[in-house]
Amino acid sequence: MLSTLTIVVAILLAWFLVSGTVAYRYRSRQMRSAGQEPPPFLVYLFGPFRMAFSDRLSIPRPTRIVLGLILSIGGVFFMLLAITIFSQAQGRQHGAFSGYLFVAIFVGLAIVSLFIGLRLIRIASHKEHLFKGWRKNNGDSK
Repeated sequence: MLSTLTIVVAILLAWFLVSGTVAYRYRSRQMRSAGQEPPPFLVYLFGPFRMAFSDRLSIPRPTRIVLGLILSIGGVFFMLLAITIFSQAQGRQHGAFSGYLFVAIFVGLAIVSLFIGLRLIRIASHKEHLFKGWRKNNGDSK
């Protein structure tokens, strides 16, 4: 039977590959429509990034809502995973620290995923930043 650590690492690797594949498909379609040649998949996934984070991406609202729901569901999944690992670590005396470490990591991932997912759902237009402009009356600040 597989250990919890093996399952957790496999889930994280699958999450990385699936999200990288979706991002690569989006970026390669965007580059092809602009007349550029996209990099190979493995170079895109593991290579150095040269994307300016000040650039704004115009994503339609339904797409943002779907991505927000997916991230929120992922956050709930990470929280359930943390609760499961915590309940298993309670009964052990050897290796309990690693169990608590994984609980802390997954709680952090859950909080970040839920925050970004709910923020994506809440954004009204593509002109808003994801991490700026928390209040409605903050639109005129730079």
